Amino acid sequence: MCQRNERLYAQLLDIAYQRRPVDLEGFLQFANFAIVDSLLPATVKLAFSQRKLQFLEEFGDDIRQ
Repeated sequence: MCQRNERLYAQLLDIAYQRRPVDLEGFLQFANFAIVDSLLPATVKLAFSQRKLQFLEEFGDDIRQ
């Protein structure tokens, strides 16, 4: 497992989340990069998918995202 990638993606998500206004597109892009990263195990991808879903529940306005 490449923990460096996992940590990098988590930090990128935090940066997008902390921007004001929240960087919706950036957050979704970084989450999607993590979800399709072939070096990350399925459990980590699931965690990023859950984080993306929680984010969209709070900030999203388009169900297709």
